[in-house]
Amino acid sequence: MGRPSKQDMSLDDAARILRASYAALPSPADMDALIKDSQNAEARRYYDPLEDERLREVYASYLGMRVAIWQMIHALRPQYLSYQKGAMNGREIQAFGIAFCGAEIIVRTGEYLIDLARERDIVWQKLDEAEKRYGLARKSFTRLYRQLTSAFRMHAFYQARDYFDAHQDDILAALTENGLGEIAEILTTLNLPTASRGDHLRRYRRFLNFSLRRRGMSTGRKTMFALFEATGSDIAELKIPWIKRTGAPKRVTPAVVDALKAKLQPGDVFITRHDDAMSNLFLPGFWPHGALFIGTARSTPKARDRRCV
Repeated sequence: MGRPSKQDMSLDDAARILRASYAALPSPADMDALIKDSQNAEARRYYDPLEDERLREVYASYLGMRVAIWQMIHALRPQYLSYQKGAMNGREIQAFGIAFCGAEIIVRTGEYLIDLARERDIVWQKLDEAEKRYGLARKSFTRLYRQLTSAFRMHAFYQARDYFDAHQDDILAALTENGLGEIAEILTTLNLPTASRGDHLRRYRRFLNFSLRRRGMSTGRKTMFALFEATGSDIAELKIPWIKRTGAPKRVTPAVVDALKAKLQPGDVFITRHDDAMSNLFLPGFWPHGALFIGTARSTPKARDRRCV
């Protein structure tokens, strides 16, 4: 074999990106865990920290994978665009197969996340929260949902689906015969059905319904927050009924308090939560409250000096 051409290397690099992205997808066990987490969170009305981490890690991983695959598809675009004219040579067919496989991975995984949030507003709310640790912007999931249901954005994808449906055997054979059999296997594993505009329209209608409902919920939360600001501690003292039985002990026991007292210094910050606090319904995050320890009359000179720094 001769030295690979620049075009050969481009296909090899694209296939490498695609294989790595596919391998990074969450496993069926991961998917099952997310479903179970969402059910538990819906029942208790909040995600606990571990469930929160699992959901965000999968979501952030998907967004990173999505960017890498879209960049690969864009880089290959000049090599496969001739499919719109109905005639491609072997190398162009390979480029199309790689790019289409990447698009299918993006859409299929995105649809899974949409289905996860479709019946549970708490999932949508969580994915729309900003989280700097994962580089997640506010309302990123709503934007993703809109993109995957946009007729304009999805038009090119459905065109490609039509072409793949009509030439599936030729595309898979071209990939297999030229050292890209693993890409053909991924396409086969995805078990692609015939492209359905009806499914897309139903998904778009669901997005509109969700969007309207989310706007109503957002308005309600803003109203509650404004009321909270106006009444201050009055609402802070309200409790959600049936979350915690009357007289139930606090999680922070007297023994824990005593252990902390010996370590406290003026300026220490506590991040807190009360499971049955009414404010949990409209303040974001699992730990919605904070407290500042300013010291006591018995604070040592060293501690008082530290407080002034």
